[in-house]
Amino acid sequence: MIKFRKTVARLLPYNRTHYMRAWHGRKETDAKWYAYSFQLDEDERTVSYALNTYKPMFIDIYQPFFEEVVLSFGSTSRWIVNHDYKNRKWLPNNQNNLPRLRSLFKTNNIPFSFKGALEFDTEDLLLFSKELMLYPTSVFNRERSLYNDLEISNKEIPFIIKTTAHLDIDLLSTDKELLEKFAGKKMKGSYVVQYLAL
Repeated sequence: MIKFRKTVARLLPYNRTHYMRAWHGRKETDAKWYAYSFQLDEDERTVSYALNTYKPMFIDIYQPFFEEVVLSFGSTSRWIVNHDYKNRKWLPNNQNNLPRLRSLFKTNNIPFSFKGALEFDTEDLLLFSKELMLYPTSVFNRERSLYNDLEISNKEIPFIIKTTAHLDIDLLSTDKELLEKFAGKKMKGSYVVQYLAL
């Protein structure tokens, strides 16, 4: 079941304000955060911005890894999906794109202008994974017209999968050993794993 939630900060198993401070390099936080960024090699990243031609390549590389990470938390986990920085309109236009996500809003009589979080169970999160990964670059359906990154947080522990407008997948957590386990995983395709100092 997918739920629409207006009070994002209360749903997260970490202090969102402190987490954002850590993400922006400010040290006065209540917990130490760690991050790894999984990035396509430079050549693939450059061509991946072509909206219609190359995005399937991006998905082909990242989706199996995304699914492996999500399933490692078990099939009964719940996930909170929200914009980074601040809550914005989920679908700020009526473009002919992101069909599964737009249908979800229409079916539940939720306006596209909804600001808040979506709460997914594991099965539904995996069904929506492609559109959640494409979301930051696809909302406006124009090449180089980017929207907010998405943060997909496990509801029980401080662990975030960030899907970005740079076509990266970032993993963040207060548990360094957990992140290092994922950093050692192998994906198909040409990519680099970069430790992000927070």
